[in-house]
Amino acid sequence: MNKGWFDTRRKRQKPVGLAKDFLASFSIESCEDYMKPVASDPDFQNYVDRDYIPVPAPEDREGYHGDRHLCYWVSGLYDYKQIIGHIPSAEQSRLIVDFGGASGRVARHFSLNCPEAEVVVAELNINHVDYINDYFPKNTKTLKLSSYPYFMLSDSSVDVLYSFSVFTHIDAYELSWIAEIYRILKPGGHAYLTIHSEQTWGLLPDIYLHESLKKDREFKRLFQKGQPMPMERIVFEYNTESNDYNCNIFHHSQYIKKYWGKWFDVREVIFQGHGYQTVVVLRKQ
Repeated sequence: MNKGWFDTRRKRQKPVGLAKDFLASFSIESCEDYMKPVASDPDFQNYVDRDYIPVPAPEDREGYHGDRHLCYWVSGLYDYKQIIGHIPSAEQSRLIVDFGGASGRVARHFSLNCPEAEVVVAELNINHVDYINDYFPKNTKTLKLSSYPYFMLSDSSVDVLYSFSVFTHIDAYELSWIAEIYRILKPGGHAYLTIHSEQTWGLLPDIYLHESLKKDREFKRLFQKGQPMPMERIVFEYNTESNDYNCNIFHHSQYIKKYWGKWFDVREVIFQGHGYQTVVVLRKQ
């Protein structure tokens, strides 16, 4: 059986340094607008000073933010603060799962600021798994996932699960992953997930996502600027030879309430809660 791209180890780039190494040359204006309040917070310096985990090179963080290394770091702090703002109990969690956490953009902030918690990064890419195992503290563990919906965790064991830019790319196994999240969450536990919603659709073509969609024949047929999303769920495939990261998906918030709401109490739908993506906050009843 041939290895897939996400199962193949490749040469890792040297980390670019610590967050504090970039502070002297950092300009708040270089970051996206939604991150600027976090970088302006009086406690920002303290977060930077306590972070001793190396910042991965762009090649080891899927290219996010290019050479704007501290903006990459701030983006993780922003999402960490958003999670604990909408799920205050997250800071007192015993077990937190970062589903699709890459090389720990958000997990680093939970690992360092919630040292009593066990943080598990569940990730498809073996190179990201290796990075976290090598550089993150002892309270951070990893799970190498497959494309199929299963976490190697006990039933009702997880306090909080969060996931960024994962359900924007899952098609056939979407509801099976929702069921699997339900299985591992404790009663009263929360999931914090991002989607492309009808509001994201309304921001097109003025956001970067449009670059991935504009050549798609089905997208060109369905999309009209200023018109509402035409269906509750729309899938645009861009790689028919792979089962992983092969599509962009849009979910209407009514679809989320109708289908994800069969498993969870849909507590919040937060438009532009993660850049142009929408955040969905779920609670296991």
